[in-house]
Amino acid sequence: MAGAYEFGGLSTVADIQRLLEVAVLDTLSLENSVARSRTLAYLGQTALKCLEVGELEDRLALLEAAVRRRDLPPAFDFDLDLDPEAEPEDRKELTP
Repeated sequence: MAGAYEFGGLSTVADIQRLLEVAVLDTLSLENSVARSRTLAYLGQTALKCLEVGELEDRLALLEAAVRRRDLPPAFDFDLDLDPEAEPEDRKELTP
């Protein structure tokens, strides 16, 4: 059954978004009623929250990557002794 809906579980934001898409499509196929309208409204609210979490997840990943890059010392080719035979820990920074 999971294959028919291309449903991979609930472990990622994308998985949850796919589940919501399937639920919305199934609900839209129902006869128009107050219950159907309420269900669509609830699914819409849930989808908005899922999009918000996905966006925050992406922004956090970008911030973490920026912090990791910032923690690395700046290295320029003209500042390093690049002996091709030396191991990375043996390379020394040149001082002016």
